[in-house]
Amino acid sequence: MKTEHIKDLIRLITENPEMDVIPLIHYEVVGGDYGYWGGEIERVELGWFCEYNERRYSDMSDLSELMENEGQDIAAINKVLKTQRQVIYIFIGEGICKTAGGTNK
Repeated sequence: MKTEHIKDLIRLITENPEMDVIPLIHYEVVGGDYGYWGGEIERVELGWFCEYNERRYSDMSDLSELMENEGQDIAAINKVLKTQRQVIYIFIGEGICKTAGGTNK
């Protein structure tokens, strides 16, 4: 695990104690019938978070496009987008946990 990522995480939490911390785990990390999966922090950053129809979105343009495709009008889209909040994201990938066969165990 790279020390600068841990320092970035501590700095962001210290500067923004009111923000939620949300881990985003790459799909290659999770798999199989194991109780725990190993991963490595790839980066830490501030981002936006919103919920819509029991799903969570980190990309507001994807959410807007989805709502438009569902036939939602601009007022409905703006109402949902007003509920977005800033969060601290921890991006977790395979990193040093990746084995030669490409499987994370």
